[in-house]
Amino acid sequence: QGVELSETALEVANIRFRNGSATELDVEEARLALDEARQGALTATDGLAVATRNLTGLLGREVDPEELQEVPDAFIVEPPSLNSVLASVSEHPTLVQAGHGVELAQAGLEMLHPSYAPRAQIENTEVQLANAREMVGEARRGFELQARSAHMEAKNAMESYRIELERLATQQARLEQQERRLAAGLVSELEVRQNRLQTAQARLTALQARHAVVTSLLELRAATMVDLPGPYETVQVAR
Repeated sequence: QGVELSETALEVANIRFRNGSATELDVEEARLALDEARQGALTATDGLAVATRNLTGLLGREVDPEELQEVPDAFIVEPPSLNSVLASVSEHPTLVQAGHGVELAQAGLEMLHPSYAPRAQIENTEVQLANAREMVGEARRGFELQARSAHMEAKNAMESYRIELERLATQQARLEQQERRLAAGLVSELEVRQNRLQTAQARLTALQARHAVVTSLLELRAATMVDLPGPYETVQVAR
């Protein structure tokens, strides 16, 4: 669509140049725009091929891009509160394992008594317990920092999606207005086609933002073990 529009724009620029209503610079700019559109189409085609191969490898079967559907609305959910995210960090397997290490060190220390255990052994066990507690503390601080970052990414992704939806709605309204003006003979077909392309681009940007929301939520759940509603409940996360 973009290539066809750029080809038409170049034809119009050449006609205007022959009629004396455009300059050589106008024609050259139209030609450059066409080259960029063609290069963009090639890049998009190559990107689709790579993405299709990657998805085929993940699923273990052939994939037809034409059969793929958009992300269902059920996956677009508000991120949980930061407090909920931080509370769920304790369930992370690494922290659970570290906590077990503290419990084992504590149990080992309690089994030692100065009446029968050498002082050196008791001190060594105390050091082990202190080190285990320090490791848990450091791990928790690291995971909480990661959780805050993942939560912020999810919040930002949702906000970006809202903004792109608003932009798409504005562009669609603008296109409808241009369509009416075209029917009344007030604008050219080329102007309307440009608006159609801009609307398609806005729709694509909104779709990318939509996918970013889902990706950020999945990453949030993987990083923090926080529970998410809807279809995310069926997504398995190693605990």
